[in-house]
Amino acid sequence: RKPNHTILCDYGFSLCGVHADIWAHFLVQYLPKINFLNHIDLPADAKLTVFIPRYKDHQIAEIVDAFLKNNTTLEIVELHGDVEVLCNNLYHIDVTSVITDHSTYCSPSDILIPEYVISFLKEKFVQNEILFPQTDLEIQPSRKIFISRENGPYRNMGNYKQIEDYFVSEGFELVLPHKLSLSEKKILFAESRIIIVILS
Repeated sequence: RKPNHTILCDYGFSLCGVHADIWAHFLVQYLPKINFLNHIDLPADAKLTVFIPRYKDHQIAEIVDAFLKNNTTLEIVELHGDVEVLCNNLYHIDVTSVITDHSTYCSPSDILIPEYVISFLKEKFVQNEILFPQTDLEIQPSRKIFISRENGPYRNMGNYKQIEDYFVSEGFELVLPHKLSLSEKKILFAESRIIIVILS
């Protein structure tokens, strides 16, 4: 697993890390790091290279592109698994939240999301008109949504199907968000009056 290729960089900024390409981890642990780009003071002739992982979820790539594409002082480089980067100056921000990466037990301390991350997501993500163009539709929340999973028995409770069936019998729609576009997600959650998510 040694790298086959080396990238040399003068000034680098990393958005890579454990689970950086997984939706929930990306949103609260990696996306808020982008806010720190505004606080980096480079020499006048320097260019900052932002290193991102190869995202399996195309919507994560869409989000990153929306945040960074208009910044002409940045170069975006997608890293593959066989590449190493050597930077003279590397800006590394630790993950901005804690989300457990295990599923064997549950504790209140498994998920810690600071207030500034929640504020960032509200201001820069939820209200981002590049990602979510404003519409003239007046949406009345009325739908009852059950966020379903396709993991089968892996990381699901033993009676998960029974739980799904119960909520369907109570008038809930089963929804698989990863099969929806960002715009479809926005409309779905805007129209939702009740949302059930089972973390397991």
